[in-house]
Amino acid sequence: LKLKVIFLSSDGTVYVPKGNYTIPEGGELSINCSATDEALTGWFTFSGKKITNDPSARVHVRSSGSLKYLEIPKVNKADRGTYECRGTRNKTQIRLNVECKYHERRGTK
Repeated sequence: LKLKVIFLSSDGTVYVPKGNYTIPEGGELSINCSATDEALTGWFTFSGKKITNDPSARVHVRSSGSLKYLEIPKVNKADRGTYECRGTRNKTQIRLNVECKYHERRGTK
């Protein structure tokens, strides 16, 4: 089981590093977000709920200077979905997908 982070869209001034990343189940997800010409308001779930900056929460946001990191210390399939990093005017979306890879076993009869 692998989780794949997919860059979806950007409105122009809110940035998440582009690219697709694969994370093993139980691995750590940490994706930064920055903005130019506007303030960041934070990371949100697709339903619009703001993700807390409380490090005791399993999914949380960590701030470092002008960056806001979406952090999930032990990613699992329940974390799949779309996340948004929002500025005061614009947003960027990423999707966390679950990929199941089955390997055919070769053996003797």
